[in-house]
Amino acid sequence: MLVDSGASVSILRKDFFDSLVLENRPQVMPVRMNLLTATGEASEFIGKVNLEIKLGTHVFKHEFLLAEIKDMAILGMEFLMTNSIDVLFSKGCLRIKDEFITCFTNRGDSSCCRISIAETVDIPPDSEMLIKGMPCGPVIFNEVGLVETNKSFIEKTGLLLARVVVQPNSNIIPLRVANFSTEPVKVYKNTIVGTFEPVDIETLEVSTVSRISCAEIKTEVGIPDHLKCVFEFQRFG
Repeated sequence: MLVDSGASVSILRKDFFDSLVLENRPQVMPVRMNLLTATGEASEFIGKVNLEIKLGTHVFKHEFLLAEIKDMAILGMEFLMTNSIDVLFSKGCLRIKDEFITCFTNRGDSSCCRISIAETVDIPPDSEMLIKGMPCGPVIFNEVGLVETNKSFIEKTGLLLARVVVQPNSNIIPLRVANFSTEPVKVYKNTIVGTFEPVDIETLEVSTVSRISCAEIKTEVGIPDHLKCVFEFQRFG
């Protein structure tokens, strides 16, 4: 999903709309408008629909135009202004009332960012859980990165955060947390747990393996006399 402050309307990709469950798919209404691309080319919109969209914990109902576009959806200025959503470019996020939603970027240099808890959760004693985390800064979409804990989180909560490699394709980063104490531990929303650091993925070339001959092993050959005492000792000792 793309937030485009230069778009006056909001657009939904046609094949994504077609993939929705038929019972939940609203009726497509005709529209007489053209989509003007950045290159100046024009194409007709297929129609328009009213859909509910969820951003963070907020649900909005808005009108979307259907078109053949690359992104799943485009949120334009009309959507942002109607729903009082602020785009904070300095922090790389959207602000909806008191909630901040981190935005991903498809370009730019990789950078390390902190990870916080997405929602308050109780970790049972002597257990391991998979919980939701969220980046505290812009992250390149589908970028592979390493999640590492910080010392202060361990000291304050007594919990352990697994060191894992993840590839976030949304605003959620999976976190593996373990509680080895005998008491439940509550971790609160927005608690900083660690960092997300991009890593480079190297493609390994597989070389040709040469065929080698295998010698036949004769199992009927007995144990040499000088080793019999060792086997007897292992069997009875």
